[in-house]
Amino acid sequence: GNDNIMKNNSSALVIGLKGASGCYKKRGWSGAVILSLHFCLTVCRTRSENSFPHRTLHSNQNRFLPAFQFSSMKKRQKMLNSYFGHEDKQEGQSREWNIFCDLDGVLVDFDSGVQQITGKMPSEMHPKTMWPQLARAEDFYNGLSWMPDGKELWDRIQSQRPTILTGLPMGRWAEAQKRAWCARELGAGVPVDTCLSRDKWRRARPGAVLVDDRFSLQEKWVEAGGVFIHHQSTSQTIDQLTDLGILKYDDAAENEAATAQESKDQQRVV
Repeated sequence: GNDNIMKNNSSALVIGLKGASGCYKKRGWSGAVILSLHFCLTVCRTRSENSFPHRTLHSNQNRFLPAFQFSSMKKRQKMLNSYFGHEDKQEGQSREWNIFCDLDGVLVDFDSGVQQITGKMPSEMHPKTMWPQLARAEDFYNGLSWMPDGKELWDRIQSQRPTILTGLPMGRWAEAQKRAWCARELGAGVPVDTCLSRDKWRRARPGAVLVDDRFSLQEKWVEAGGVFIHHQSTSQTIDQLTDLGILKYDDAAENEAATAQESKDQQRVV
């Protein structure tokens, strides 16, 4: 009996401290002090009640149990969590995700476009040399081609209503070209958010997923509470989005891959 009393009192104190902490954050010192006094009185009253034969009979049991049960503590904690805004996550509760998809190097073949204009890959050029040439080119961004597997990725994620989050070079020449490409290839209703690449992390928050080929953006995005997917191929990105529960497994694609593998195996046997 004494062990139960000690457990109940300890549980009450733990809950009181948790509630007081949350109350301080939300309502200041006065609220925390009031809540702490409430729990101290609760513990004292419980100890007094359990010191005497003041018991509650449970109809489905042939024994008496203390009136102050741990199950009631859970209910009280749930009530406090709700009051102070610390609701527990429900098991199986679906989370709302917001996908932010990069443009260049993910959907659009930026490197090939640069090579057509300059004769070199971006990695072979200094930015101060490359960007002025691209700015002088006629409608550079609007004329870029899809990445080889870019349409496949877009077909899989467009049902999630993604936002295009694309970085802009210095100057005002690129934004209109990028928006024109998105309106033509993705649809006029697709939201397009433009900014400097280094500022993309400002859009991050819990539930925000950034699909981007620039790994250097990961750290700040994750620190701001978002999920970062380093895009290297459409298949890998789809796998990661599926693991997160954002996309469902594509049974048709899996069956097609299995059939292709079976055909290869048969050819080897022959």
